[in-house]
Amino acid sequence: MPKFNSSILNGLRAFLLAQIYPAPRIFNRGTRNFIGLQQMLRLIPEYATMCQHKIFDVHGNCYAFPKNDIIENGQFEAVIICEDQDIYKPNKNYIIHIGGNNTCCQIFVPEMLSTYQKFHKQICLIAFNPPGVGLSPGNLSDLDEYCAALRSIVANLQQNKIPGSHIMIIGHSLGAAIAARVVAEYHEKGINLKLFADRTMSSISNAVAARVLSILPNFLKYILGNLLRYLIKTLVRYLQLELDVATDIALINSRNPGAAKGMTAHDDEMMQGCCVSAEIPPRHLAFFPRFRLKDEDVHRKSHSKPRDALVPSDKEISAANAQEHLHTSIRHSFSTLQLPG
Repeated sequence: MPKFNSSILNGLRAFLLAQIYPAPRIFNRGTRNFIGLQQMLRLIPEYATMCQHKIFDVHGNCYAFPKNDIIENGQFEAVIICEDQDIYKPNKNYIIHIGGNNTCCQIFVPEMLSTYQKFHKQICLIAFNPPGVGLSPGNLSDLDEYCAALRSIVANLQQNKIPGSHIMIIGHSLGAAIAARVVAEYHEKGINLKLFADRTMSSISNAVAARVLSILPNFLKYILGNLLRYLIKTLVRYLQLELDVATDIALINSRNPGAAKGMTAHDDEMMQGCCVSAEIPPRHLAFFPRFRLKDEDVHRKSHSKPRDALVPSDKEISAANAQEHLHTSIRHSFSTLQLPG
């Protein structure tokens, strides 16, 4: 392929990533939609003392959030929920949340508090804004920076004597694809992190191809479908955007069965034609049960709904909703966890 200047390549990356179901609004300091942690905590003041506003850097360091709200390149914003100011405890388990495309971590605070209440005092929860989201500087279209940000949090925990077996990463959509890649890397090194992949795609190229093909009439899909898929896959790889999520999940579970769990959504309008369950080996499907929207919800926007709005498609699944399925997965992943009496 011919070489292009960086602005053209970044524009192409941004266009392709825009096909992977970004959040309705990009939350960052340049938009009026940005919700800072302090504004969020005014809505839930009883938990303000548990929410710590921090910054991490790509070298695995963690600092107090600056009072002037200025974060330098190579640093990114994070929220930590932990009862202790000293978050590094060898008897705790650590859960890192990663949102979908452009999703601001402040949105996860209520969900994180729900999980914290379920496993009171036994876990520490971390969510972060990847480069270009929230107050984090950087490029939204650079998945290498996104992966580096996640690696730096894991590195920080390991530098503070937290073993990999005490770390779980929960990702949604594109965030789950990033998480699967990083967790697979650690498993190749013999470090057994846990993964919960929520409604994610089989690969970046499949997600882009499914979105592009969805706008074509059926006869053009039949004629051009395979060619377009090939061209899109080639372009995605050339732009260094490819993440093969199904392969990463299969690698994780082949080395440590059940280390990668998750869920899919029945009639998920976002994942049609590219759901991860279509390509992971059949023996791993038991770790990815399917959920559906509650019957009274007529909008069928299952991809972007919170987990407690989804109920099991299979009545044999022992979960009242998908959030309870996540909590069950957390409890099974961390053998030391006990539910509060």
